[in-house]
Amino acid sequence: MSIEGELRQMAHEVASRAQNRASGLNREYLEAQKVAADLKAKLDFANLSLDRLANFKVKIGTNYQCPTCWIDREARVAFHPVSSQTRDDIFRCQYGHELVITY
Repeated sequence: MSIEGELRQMAHEVASRAQNRASGLNREYLEAQKVAADLKAKLDFANLSLDRLANFKVKIGTNYQCPTCWIDREARVAFHPVSSQTRDDIFRCQYGHELVITY
């Protein structure tokens, strides 16, 4: 085979190897895009939390407000007092978030 023929054959082999890797690379690329989108959502949430903190109201009417529900979901959820065996004040929301104030 001539030099040109050998070079063409070599080029075909290199292209073939690259094509064989393409589907795996495409899967990796799609996974990386998913990871990047998840990180972007977490970053957006972290940045949004400061805005929500600025709008946090300690009380809703006569009830205290659950800060976790507000910061995490922008949901106004009341903290209700829970009876305690100690002098501690305990507040809990309907989603189970709890605040214990120890004296």
